[in-house]
Amino acid sequence: QEDRLSPAVASDVAIIGAGITGSLVAHQLLEAGLSVSMFDKRHAGYGSTAASTGLLLVQPDSSIAELSRLHSRSTAQRVYELGHQAIMDLRALVRRLGIDCGWEAKRTLYLASSQRDAEMLRREGTRSNQIGFPATWLSADVLRQRYNLNFPAALSAAGGAQVNALNLTRGVLQHAQRHPSFRLFENTRVLSLREDREKIVLRTNVGPDIYARHAIVAAGYESGQFVRSRLVRLRSTFVIASKPMPPEKMEPFRCLMWETARPYFY
Repeated sequence: QEDRLSPAVASDVAIIGAGITGSLVAHQLLEAGLSVSMFDKRHAGYGSTAASTGLLLVQPDSSIAELSRLHSRSTAQRVYELGHQAIMDLRALVRRLGIDCGWEAKRTLYLASSQRDAEMLRREGTRSNQIGFPATWLSADVLRQRYNLNFPAALSAAGGAQVNALNLTRGVLQHAQRHPSFRLFENTRVLSLREDREKIVLRTNVGPDIYARHAIVAAGYESGQFVRSRLVRLRSTFVIASKPMPPEKMEPFRCLMWETARPYFY
């Protein structure tokens, strides 16, 4: 149920975007004792969250070798530790709030897109083991036998998970709406932000200006309206869905798959 906008709406924090990111940020802020107003030009979760695959990986896009070269081996290890902790914290939140969002632990299968990448994956597996995140290198023969996949090699590792991002978002927001310091305004477009002394002023398309001490933009790929720097260049994004398949045929593929190519399929 959405709230009605009025001149009296003011909060510690205004969040633009009621998707998975905005909802989790709102939860943390409310837990910290702050008041939160949230705005979305659609229904909550109906932006990119509704199309999310909900794949949660410990591994970032940058390899351990890249992170070590840019920073240090200890930083690379810390990145992995924080990724793992984030997944565990999210699992704990789902259980504590009793959200039915299809949470399921998953293994990851990181595929070598080329023969050259196969050796790179072997070295990456060694580094992963060295920082305490066990990974198993799989040959082309094993991939064909076990998965019927024609790739030069792959790394298999535990620690990932999958979740229905839309249902998770709805569950978190339903819990937030029980909090007296939370207001959700759906179908409300924020047109602009401006700083006015010690507050942020938000201009919307449906009524008066809204005031907050801080503003957080959680609008995903649509954040460019509020952020001056170019964060990402979106080439393309799409989802392919197969017809329903018997469970026994899907059994080998019950893992999170991605590849070394950039941009990559997953």
